[in-house]
Amino acid sequence: MSVTSSHTGRRRAGRRRAGLVRAAIATTVTAAALASRPARAESTFALTWYAAGDDAPCVTAGAVRDSVEATLGRPLFTDRTRADIVLDGEEQRDGTRYRARVTQRDRAGTELGSRELEAETCASLRRMTVVVVTLFVEPAAPRERESPSAPPPPREIGPSRPAATVPAPLTPPRERAPLAQPPSAPARRPRLHLGVGGGAAVGLLPRPSASVRAVARLSLARSRLSFDWSFGYSMPQTVADGFVRASFSAVDQQLRACFAGAHLPQLRVDACGGGLFAAIVPSTRGIAGGEGSARALLGPTTALALRVGKGPAELHIELGLAAPWRRRTPHYVTAAGEIRTLYRTSPIVGVASVTGSFALF
Repeated sequence: MSVTSSHTGRRRAGRRRAGLVRAAIATTVTAAALASRPARAESTFALTWYAAGDDAPCVTAGAVRDSVEATLGRPLFTDRTRADIVLDGEEQRDGTRYRARVTQRDRAGTELGSRELEAETCASLRRMTVVVVTLFVEPAAPRERESPSAPPPPREIGPSRPAATVPAPLTPPRERAPLAQPPSAPARRPRLHLGVGGGAAVGLLPRPSASVRAVARLSLARSRLSFDWSFGYSMPQTVADGFVRASFSAVDQQLRACFAGAHLPQLRVDACGGGLFAAIVPSTRGIAGGEGSARALLGPTTALALRVGKGPAELHIELGLAAPWRRRTPHYVTAAGEIRTLYRTSPIVGVASVTGSFALF
């Protein structure tokens, strides 16, 4: 009887030791698995923000940085030269809606991801921007604050048979889905348009005149200012006075600066001002000054211009006035010595033109 009791006690003790060993092994494996999760390295970030076109930005980089740091409870942002990750934001107003893109790049300039935003109001765009930048800065923050549940302790079933303890399966952290990576917006820079078209003038030649025109226009990036130079050739007109026939043509150049008073996505209204240089060119004899002598006209010019289109091609429609400092009076001397005037230039010259242009760069 004593031999049987001793044998049964040793068997129960062996079972208890085996259960404890299995529980220790399970706990060790669980701890090792939790410890093997890679720790997120603390990185520094830089944030820049600007608005495309000439509109004032709705979102400001400083306000976004302050909101993100207040949400995460620590300083994260530094200047661009020392940052590990650079976040570039660009916004654009499209009619009554706001669109923006936030792009993430590493120190070498490699694009890591981007996110496009669209909102109906400026306040909505600001809130969405703070959320997106927060996710870029700390995408795993909510998961890292969760404490992993400890594996259940081993327990015995019955007085003599401990049940084998199976560790709780570890759920791997979900990976963030890769962001769509549309092509990055090109860097903003001045744009040069070259174009040709036609025009008309009143007061430059004896009758309303038609002209062909060439234009070069330089638009500054993120500015309402632009500059243009144009050249025109007015078709010849003939004046007859008795037996005298005289033909006149004109060439002109205009150099101006323009300011956009209204700027919409596909429409821009410019107010332009500058200088006019023109020359009246005769082509017959009998005009004072000799054959082929030209008469120059100089003066200020102003115009109201409508620019249609945004991109490589534009249509430019304008109406303007010029005020030459001197009037020209082509005349001739008759056989009897009488001076006869053929026509006079107007003190105010009205001009109009329509030109199409294409961006050279």
